[in-house]
Amino acid sequence: MSVLCKICNGAVTPTVPAIKCSSCAIYFHIKCIGIDTAHFDIIKSLNGVSWKCDNCRSLNNTTEAGQCNCCKLLPNLVETINKLSETVNTLQQQLLNFRSDRSNDENIIQEVNERHKRAKNIIIFGSAEKADVSIDEQIEQDRLFIHQILEQLNLPVQPNELNVHRIGRRNLINPHPRPIRITLKSESDAHMIVTKFQNLRNIDLYKNISMNYDKTPKQTAYYKSVKQELTDRISRGEANLKIKYINGTPKIVTLN
Repeated sequence: MSVLCKICNGAVTPTVPAIKCSSCAIYFHIKCIGIDTAHFDIIKSLNGVSWKCDNCRSLNNTTEAGQCNCCKLLPNLVETINKLSETVNTLQQQLLNFRSDRSNDENIIQEVNERHKRAKNIIIFGSAEKADVSIDEQIEQDRLFIHQILEQLNLPVQPNELNVHRIGRRNLINPHPRPIRITLKSESDAHMIVTKFQNLRNIDLYKNISMNYDKTPKQTAYYKSVKQELTDRISRGEANLKIKYINGTPKIVTLN
């Protein structure tokens, strides 16, 4: 199949020389594109010299111009990408904060509910526990012991109004007395018993017995931190300090 000139569609022969575009690989008669024989011979004789047709040169110019424009746009694109990256980071942080706030809210609600559930409870520490009696017998003995305390305090709380059980597993090998949790009918009953029990601490029967409210783990941890702060402040020379409950929260106050 003969090679044809792109312009005149005539055959390319040794007697009718043509030049090949180095980009599109299409042949053009030199006379069709205005190249004389002398220039054509020079082009052929030079190694590494290529020739491009008008269309390819125009396309290259357009491409180079586009590349130039891209180079001009590149700094703006980089700046835009950086701004978008900052925006994404900000949104991610806001999302993390939202999740954290939501988790904190849920924890607060759970803590409030747990405190409300425990508000009618009191805990007795140090009450003797026998290893050779059944669980039911131990509950009955604990109930009688608590009834004895209520009689000593002259409080209008009936033993049958109490829900009594020991906290934790019974250890038959080392029967260290487990705390007793008592659930009363109302929060006011619990507060009344804990407050008045302090009057019995000078009686030998109760000198090793202590009583407190049924605190949540967070309340217990907070009280320990306040107690440690009190110890640290006293060790630094501060005097006349004690822990006092204000609106149900332990705080360090100065004695007058």
